[in-house]
Order: sequence, then C-alpha cells, then structure tokens
Amino acid sequence: YLEDRPQLFKLVVEEWVVVRRGALNRNFLHSLTHLSPTHSPIELGAHSPTRYVGDMLAWLHQALAGEREVMGALFGACKTIDLNSETSSSVASIAESVCRPLKTRIEQMIVSSEHSKTSVVATGIGGIKMDAAMQEQAAAANKKPVLLYKMSGLLQFYRNTIDQLTGTGVLVLTLEELQQLSHKMFLASLHTQVAVGCERLPTPPPSLSPAVGVTALLALLSDVITAATLLTHQQHDHADQVVDMVVTPLLAALGNSCDGVGRVEANVYLLNCYHQLYATVSLLHTANTDAKLQQIQESSNKALEELSEHQRTAVLARLGLLPMLPHIAAACGGAGAPATINMARIPECSPALVHSFLSKLDQFLSHPDSYLLSALRLMLSTSHRQHILRDTSTTLLQHYTALHSVLTAKPGAGYPPPDKLMLKTPDMIRSLMML
Repeated sequence: YLEDRPQLFKLVVEEWVVVRRGALNRNFLHSLTHLSPTHSPIELGAHSPTRYVGDMLAWLHQALAGEREVMGALFGACKTIDLNSETSSSVASIAESVCRPLKTRIEQMIVSSEHSKTSVVATGIGGIKMDAAMQEQAAAANKKPVLLYKMSGLLQFYRNTIDQLTGTGVLVLTLEELQQLSHKMFLASLHTQVAVGCERLPTPPPSLSPAVGVTALLALLSDVITAATLLTHQQHDHADQVVDMVVTPLLAALGNSCDGVGRVEANVYLLNCYHQLYATVSLLHTANTDAKLQQIQESSNKALEELSEHQRTAVLARLGLLPMLPHIAAACGGAGAPATINMARIPECSPALVHSFLSKLDQFLSHPDSYLLSALRLMLSTSHRQHILRDTSTTLLQHYTALHSVLTAKPGAGYPPPDKLMLKTPDMIRSLMML
C-alpha cells in the first residue's frame, strides 16, 4: 500500500488533487453557460442575484460532496491515516480552483446591487408622475437592501455547509469574506434608503393617513425581517440592528414632517403613523421588539393625551360649560365643601345658561360621536377614538358632579329646585356614558 511510503503517498494525492482541481474548474465554468441533463445554464438566472448566487453555490456544494465521496473511497482502505482529516484537506485543496471565478461573479452581484440608484417615491418628485419604467426602476431599487440581506444569508448558509465538507479552507474563507462584504453593503444600502426616505417625508396629506414614504419604509422593514427568519441563527441576530436602523430615524422624521401643521391635525397624523408602525413592529420577533414597541407606545400616548385635551376643551366649550368651571370650583371651596356663593347671580352661571347646558348635555349623551373634532374622524384606530371619547366623558362627568353638588347644597341660590332643573343624578349620567 502507498500509505507505507508517506512521501510517495503524498505525491500521488497531490497529483490527484491537481487533476481534480482542473476538472472541477472546467465543470463549474461549463455549468455556467451550457445546458446539462439536470439543469439549465446557471447564467440564465443572472438577472436575479439571489437565484444566480444560490444556483452557483448549490452546484458547488453538490460537486464537492461528490469529490468527498470519491476521496473517501480512495482512502477507504488506508488504516494509518486520519481518514476524515485527509479527506477534508484534499477536498479543500480541490475547491481552491473555483475560488477566483466564484468570487468574481458574486462580488459583481453584490456591488451591482449596492450601486443601484437610490429609490424615489413612485408618485414622482415635484408633482411630476413617473412613467411605468421609472416606477419599475424605483420598485427594484427599493428591494436592493432585501436582496443584499438574502445574499448575505445564502453565503452564510453555504459557508457553514461547505465547512462541513472541507474544513476551514480557502473556499470557506472566501465565502466568509463575501458574506461580510454583502452584509456591509446591506447596512450601507439600508442606511442610505432610510435616510433618503426620512428626508423626503412630505407634510401630512389631507386624509391624515400615513404618507407613501412611511408605508414604503415599513414595507422594507417587514421584508428584511421576513427574510431574516429564513436565515441562520447567526444572521437572524442582526435583525434587532435592522429594526433600530429603520424605527429610530423614522420616529424622529415623523415629528419633523408635521412642522407648520395644526396641532390637532399633526397629532392625528402622528397617531395614524404610530398605529401602522406599532402594527408592523409587533409582528417582528427580534431581541429589541418589546423595547421598540414601548418607545412607539410612549410617543402614541403623548399624542393621544394632547388630542384628548383639545377634545375636552372643545366639548366643554360647545356645551357651554367651560365659562362656568372657575365659578363651580370656587363654589365648591378649597376643601371640597360647598361655599356660600350665589351662583345664579353670576352671568356665566345664570339659570338660563345652566338649563342650556343641560339640554346640550342630553344631545351629547345621545350622539357623543357627533361632538368629535373633524380631524379626529380621520383616525385609523377605533381604540384611539374610543379612548378620547371616554376621557372626555370622564372629565364631563366630574364637572357635572361638581355642579350637581353645588346646586343641591344651595337650593335657594336662585335656581329652580334641583329635582326639576337637574333631573339626572351623577350616577345616572355615569350609566348613560357607560363609564
């Protein structure tokens, strides 16, 4: 046996490896451009980077598995060598022959994807609509970060898979280098696209629904994270970084896009955007999902509280109760006990105005939705509208209870008897408001 003559054994193995290197290189180049009984020319898929890269790596993995099987049979009868180590090193040496053509083609796919034109909003710039070709080009550019991320995942997967066949050889190191390049290009492409998208966010539209730029960035985030779920665990670990790169600048840009817009309209628009953003992020399963959801919720609560304040003030003014509030508070006294104030003589609290308030209150109880500010009707979330109405009703009930307390404690203050003027007790009002 040759294994008894180490030097000769080594020379024979090296000669075999040289022959197989040439054969593997020729077969790889041939498979790129020629039809075979098992598959079409790989170059036919060059228009789709992920398919092209995936087909090349799949072919190479299959070929190396065959080479390993042959080497295993060649060394099968040997008893003094480490069969696994010798087989892996030989296959790794054979695989070196395809590193250069493979690296050149994959680098071309990565760089061409990264250098694509920055995406633009499909509705056009400066009010000019884009034709179908421009819209198709913009849509393709929007997918570049996703393509780069998918390629990064493919390279990571095949790097790990081929490593099991060859060990840490030149091909594995080449794939690792390409994976790092693809991931670096992905981060740069994503950062650029998010920055451009945030910079071009328009002012809120008349419908106060999320602008096209917002929905495009959220769709991009969803596509990238969806692609991440199909990748290796190591690749999926980068998903939280992706969420940070999209959500944090988008939250800042949304606030800046509302400059010059009325506070009510601005907060409705922000709430609509936050609602869609929350719905998108809640579907993702990354390490920082909970933290981002909390950040979005805090921003939503701030906008919701400001809208509630505007709605409360508008309803109290429309019912005619707003001018009475300072006098009701004074009549209740600092400790909460009714003071000796004849409210009927105060112009803002005349019996006619109190009666008018009670009549309008009945209308409010019948149709509370009709008292919503017009901008609030454009809110996408029903729960947000219900929260504002409930908050308004709670505040109104508190003031009604205070007024009822004052009038019942001083029945001779110039008002009709309480049982004729205020026919509904605070508990009845609470029941009608379903609080």
